[in-house]
Amino acid sequence: MEEKTATLTCERHGNATPLSCIRCETPICWGCLVETDVGFMCEKHGGRERKAKTLRSERRQRLVLGVGAAVAVVLVLVLARRIGGDGTSPPAARPVVYEAVDGLVANPGFEGGAADGGAPVGWDVTSRGYQGAVDTDVRHGGAASGRLRAVTAGEPSRVPPGMVSCFGASQILGGTLRLRGFLRSEEASGSLTGLVIEVRGRRPDGTTGLLNAALMRSLPVRGTTDWREYTLQLPIALSAERVCVGALLTGGGTLWLDDVVVEVTGAPEL
Repeated sequence: MEEKTATLTCERHGNATPLSCIRCETPICWGCLVETDVGFMCEKHGGRERKAKTLRSERRQRLVLGVGAAVAVVLVLVLARRIGGDGTSPPAARPVVYEAVDGLVANPGFEGGAADGGAPVGWDVTSRGYQGAVDTDVRHGGAASGRLRAVTAGEPSRVPPGMVSCFGASQILGGTLRLRGFLRSEEASGSLTGLVIEVRGRRPDGTTGLLNAALMRSLPVRGTTDWREYTLQLPIALSAERVCVGALLTGGGTLWLDDVVVEVTGAPEL
């Protein structure tokens, strides 16, 4: 992933960003974007905008809730009657089964050594001011882990600071990717620190760029923590061309990543 200087400014937070709403083109950043099936949107068009309550809206809400409750009661009665009539119950939902896919992530256990610049082989550090390295002293499994450390406050970047491994998406188009990995932190800060999945490819307007991403927005890694397994999942659009997985460190401190596993379900090619 090339490192480039951002050219837009988020209208809400005032920080540099390369992202904009796919509907209204308003500049948005990683702190306020809304993830949708077709790409990133602002809070207004992504459905997260707060609307003032009026008496009419409250009445409408109560009416909808009342109708919904009545429909639920009818469905329960119909289901109970059906079960009692023939002595059988509806078939149970089939569980979602993920299949581990080897060979997509290069050096997932970080035991392949370091490349030029010190970062683990097969992994890229996406922003200035952060240093990636192979750590043989702190590790979850095997002989090493990947370490990402904040060194200085770097220049604005088109992507949040992280360490990622990228691969072609052709094998998993149409499926859902699940990323599993173990993280450990020391004095970590930032609202998005944790695992990340980025999907790039052809957008609805014909341009090529970031289609979607999964972030640990609701449960970021903060402070000093011991090893713990985390998971993220994200659908892979048919227009996807490239997928990047790894970890972000959006503030100060140090973050370790180890034993990365990529699993997929629902992909026709698997």
